[in-house]
Formats: sequence, C-alpha cells, structure tokens
Amino acid sequence: MTSDAGAMAELRAVAAGTPLQTYFRARQQILRFFDGFELLAPGLTDVQRWRQDGASSTRLKIAGGVGRKPSGSSGPELRLGEPVPLPHY
Repeated sequence: MTSDAGAMAELRAVAAGTPLQTYFRARQQILRFFDGFELLAPGLTDVQRWRQDGASSTRLKIAGGVGRKPSGSSGPELRLGEPVPLPHY
C-alpha cells in the first residue's frame, strides 16, 4: 500500500519553511535501516496494524518495525535516552 498523493502533498506544505523534514521512502529503503538487526514479528508493517482495537486506516501510510541486535554481535550499545544514529541513504 502507498500513501495518498494528496495527503503527502499536504504534509509537505505544512512542513515547508519549518525545521521539520519529511521523508517518503519505499519499503525496501526502510528495510535497510534494519541491516544488522533481527527484525521481530510482525516485521515491517503499517503501524496502524499494531493496534489490536482495529485502528482506522489513514491517508498516510506509516511503516514501522522493531529490530533486535543479535546476541554476540559487536557494535556500540545503545542506552535509553541517547539519540540513535540513523544511516542517511
């Protein structure tokens, strides 16, 4: 599923001239943020589907997922409250 083109244009217009930056990415681009992590169930999905009470659909599709650092892997440990460095693609 993709976002409604009109809703995307509205979000861009609201963000124009503000420090807020909007990024629209394809599913494959988002999945790259999880490289090196174990993607937990249900995987990368619309965040509205996480709610068990049947949250209504929205015009903007927001994908999300939860990844876990595999045990024994090297790399920096992240701590609560610290900013998470994200790769720029």
